[in-house]
Amino acid sequence: MYKIKSINALAKTLGKTVAKDSDFTFKQLKEYISVGNIKNMISQHTKKDECGYEVISNESINCIMTEIFDWLVSRELASLAAEDKVDCFWDDEKNQMVFKGKGLDYYPEEE
Repeated sequence: MYKIKSINALAKTLGKTVAKDSDFTFKQLKEYISVGNIKNMISQHTKKDECGYEVISNESINCIMTEIFDWLVSRELASLAAEDKVDCFWDDEKNQMVFKGKGLDYYPEEE
């Protein structure tokens, strides 16, 4: 477990790390997700120790980084769909949105 001195600093560091590791620009990071959104994610994964400090585990940090990555990718896909660069539709069988390249046929996976 790690003590968090500044949730704001941790949020910025995690956001920048995820963006860099997944080839998003700093501009995209700032446009796609706010520091406040990341701070909320962190708050959902922290606990208070016996001294009242916010603490977080490696596993929780990994979960937060995955959530940030998912947020960035989802926002990018939504932008591409809005620009009509990819097709987007709801799949009732999968109960989720599906994105596909323009002109590609879509065949639901066999179960």
